[in-house]
Amino acid sequence: MNMKKTSSESFPKNIVVLAPHGSYFIPEEIKKKLSLEMKNLSHRAIKNFSDFATRNLVSEEIPGNQKVVADFSRAIGDPNRARDAHDVFRETDFNGLPVWEEKLTEEEKEGLLKKYYDQYHAQVLSVIQDVESKNNTTIVFDIHDTGNVMMGADPTQDIKRKEFFPEICIGNKKGESASPEILEAFSSSLEKHLGLTPSVNAPYSGAYTNIKYGVEHNKNLAPSEKFKRNVVLIEMGRYLYMDEATQEIDFDKVKKIREGLTAAMREVGEMYV
Repeated sequence: MNMKKTSSESFPKNIVVLAPHGSYFIPEEIKKKLSLEMKNLSHRAIKNFSDFATRNLVSEEIPGNQKVVADFSRAIGDPNRARDAHDVFRETDFNGLPVWEEKLTEEEKEGLLKKYYDQYHAQVLSVIQDVESKNNTTIVFDIHDTGNVMMGADPTQDIKRKEFFPEICIGNKKGESASPEILEAFSSSLEKHLGLTPSVNAPYSGAYTNIKYGVEHNKNLAPSEKFKRNVVLIEMGRYLYMDEATQEIDFDKVKKIREGLTAAMREVGEMYV
């Protein structure tokens, strides 16, 4: 792994940025099957079920061929789960609210997976392989966010998490999806550019994206080849830029976080060109 400083003005070409939960879009023919809880209050619950604000954390500075932002809700096939996982389609959200009034048929599920899930992963793989074909070390950043509010059917039933979610968490599947050296460098860059001290590999260390594109890719490689591809989880505390009760984004706060994240990514990318 080559490590050197550069002063490149363009965004580093060895970085890929993903936002697999960056949308809450559900096609109209499927939306009619949603539960009343998901439909009520301007789709407050279906927005909360996604990480839709993360699409605003992906900077326009990042070239289009180095980023993939999902354009569909995890409700219609979660791209951060294995295709055959029991929870790739969830019956309830993470607050225990029902997602569906009328269950999806197996035919509908397969059609949704082919149209959205499969195309997303085909694009991700294509982007990663293209970037790593031109670079010695590739760093994939997988952006998510988590809130501190457990959402009820309406705001009067919302409750706070028992344990406050960190402002930012980063992970590498405890050393399996990315080099510990890169994770440490990124942590330092985040402190410098965001003024936040990341929690590392806790409470999350990464999910299917880290496994599929990091752990599974690296496990059979020789030690000298293992961390040419690195997949790093970024999990933001969404309360930093969102009113969780209304799911309204504060775009001034988002801009500040986006600029800090981008600067940290840039700095780490330039270290490993």
